[in-house]
Amino acid sequence: MIPFAGFLPDADEHSEGVITDCEMMLPSMKGMKGAPSFIAATDALAAACRGAAYAVKLDNTTRLFAGSQTKLYELSGTTWTDVSRVGNYVGSGDSVWRFAQFGDVSLAVNGSDEFQYSNGSGSFANLAGAPKATVIETVGGFVMVGNYNDGSSVPDGMKWSAYLDYTDWTPDVATQAGDLRLLDTPGEVRGLKRLGQYAIAYKEQSMYLGVNNGPPVLWGFTLISGEIGAVSHESVVSIETAHFFISPAHFFMFDGARPIPIGDGVREWFFNDLNSDYIYKIRGVHDKNNAHVLWYYPSTASIGALDSCIIFNYKTRKWSRANRTIEVCLEYLTGALTYATLESTYATYDVITDVSYGSPFWTTSAPNMAVFNASHVLGTSHPASQPARLATICKSP
Repeated sequence: MIPFAGFLPDADEHSEGVITDCEMMLPSMKGMKGAPSFIAATDALAAACRGAAYAVKLDNTTRLFAGSQTKLYELSGTTWTDVSRVGNYVGSGDSVWRFAQFGDVSLAVNGSDEFQYSNGSGSFANLAGAPKATVIETVGGFVMVGNYNDGSSVPDGMKWSAYLDYTDWTPDVATQAGDLRLLDTPGEVRGLKRLGQYAIAYKEQSMYLGVNNGPPVLWGFTLISGEIGAVSHESVVSIETAHFFISPAHFFMFDGARPIPIGDGVREWFFNDLNSDYIYKIRGVHDKNNAHVLWYYPSTASIGALDSCIIFNYKTRKWSRANRTIEVCLEYLTGALTYATLESTYATYDVITDVSYGSPFWTTSAPNMAVFNASHVLGTSHPASQPARLATICKSP
């Protein structure tokens, strides 16, 4: 038997086992399998989702947030509750909500409106003294932002709060709050992700490693590469021990040492299929259950909507495709099905497909990848696969 080599459209089309084209397929430990179906988990948001996050508090209770251009919402059961500050947000045509969790405090920024916080429960509010920012992360007891505005716009700047105090943003060696600019390379900070004790800042064509040196030096950022960067904050996917990201010309993995290209076999095809005018809209997500990194992107058939998806299995190092139009993707903690919720999920017993008893589909508090579809509805993956197709080359003996 000839094993599948995965989706490799850039490879010699006569190579045995190479999948030259596929639809709704996932790379698995045993080869390839059909992509799961979408099953709605919530009511629809009132408007298009501009960002979402799943937050875990110190007592392991959780909150799930989603934002539109003008509102922030929290999930209660299957219903979205408005938890915006008093008055609508302004946002912009392309503004994206990005969230971070600092202990029990949930934080949110969108680059246009004031820095938002919600302390444990209830609605968000403006955080006095904190900068407006485009990207946000928490690392090592600090809240850190990039591409910020604290009265003056600093697109290449990094700024962080006082140690263990998200409310204090006044630079001071005594509190360890500070700021700096990344001037070794041009461009604004597009992404910011934690990697262990480090903070990794991404520009479009460069990336920096941030290390906390303690007072009086505080945080310092060292240039890792002046040629490799990320196209957006959401294009950088963390699996905790490494980052996988899309640059303007390749796919990379970064484990804290150096960026390593991983896109051979798909890179040329992908960038031909991508609508480069909307490359900044790419969104990635980690599917922990299947060791997948998925990137949703706008194809050349799209005028900005995320209508296509390419998938990398970081254990088998194989690729596939499973196109679906979405607004936002995220990891979501699902609850178990019960007799009380079964009816709202399935109309009849006949439509319940075969799912093993050991599947995380039935498990309370199981992490699953989730997406907001084009109707603004959050849904998760049903184990039943959709119709799938692949094309490959098999030579006759």
